[in-house]
Amino acid sequence: MVGKDGLIKELKKIKKENKLDYFLFAIVDIVNQVAHFIITSGEDDALLDHVFCGEMKDDVMSIEGLLSRKKQIVPPLEEHFANHDHNHCHNQLGLDFLRQKVYTLGCKKEQDEHY
Repeated sequence: MVGKDGLIKELKKIKKENKLDYFLFAIVDIVNQVAHFIITSGEDDALLDHVFCGEMKDDVMSIEGLLSRKKQIVPPLEEHFANHDHNHCHNQLGLDFLRQKVYTLGCKKEQDEHY
């Protein structure tokens, strides 16, 4: 079984291989109504802190009330990148990648329509 450190190592590897500025990985606990973001870099921490006003503890940022990836997580991130003139073309590619990858980890498309 891979622990948190192993997971962080793999997430960093994916981020580097895909040449991403940000890589966000969240585990959504629907019972306790909280999203746990696994933080892989200071940039990811700063982004989540700015967008969701969260605090990091032990490489995890937990944000209460975030349940829906499509309605609560992706839209504020899109708004952040649209309103901050980093490198728009690069950010658009990042948002496209985010939209493609946000529905992974075995979720069926039919189930995603509810979240």
